[in-house]
Amino acid sequence: MSERERRLIERRAARAFIVSPDRHVLLMKIKTPDGALIWITPGGGIEADEAGEAALLRELEEEVGLRDTPLGPLVYRLHNTFNWGQFRVSQRETYHAVHVDRFDPVMEDEEEAAMVEGFRWWPIAELADAADRFLPGDIGAILARYLADGAAQEPQEVVIVDGL
Repeated sequence: MSERERRLIERRAARAFIVSPDRHVLLMKIKTPDGALIWITPGGGIEADEAGEAALLRELEEEVGLRDTPLGPLVYRLHNTFNWGQFRVSQRETYHAVHVDRFDPVMEDEEEAAMVEGFRWWPIAELADAADRFLPGDIGAILARYLADGAAQEPQEVVIVDGL
């Protein structure tokens, strides 16, 4: 399918860096429509009438089973443009830190479960050298910087074209 044939979708999303006390981050391995495997953070689309934080809390409940979890600071912003099936998606994402003890994630959304290959608690120190694909691609550096220095007052937005 050519780029001109793809319908453009503009979307907002809220995601979480779920970090355990032993410096692991919970990631989901998904399969894209073109068959690529990529590790992403839990979270998803913000509905028209939702605030970003409310959407993130809803997504955390649906995707990993976390309920009533306090959100930490805004750590990262990403404007990612990518192909998803017949769509060209322009997605603005916010990433909050969520600090919790390790738990076994439970996917409650059956539709999304179809594209999830699994979950893993990744050691943050190993992300930079891993051969797997991640989004954001520099997730190890982002988290190492956050854990060392805390969240910036106002994180800059990083722009990626064809990020998936």
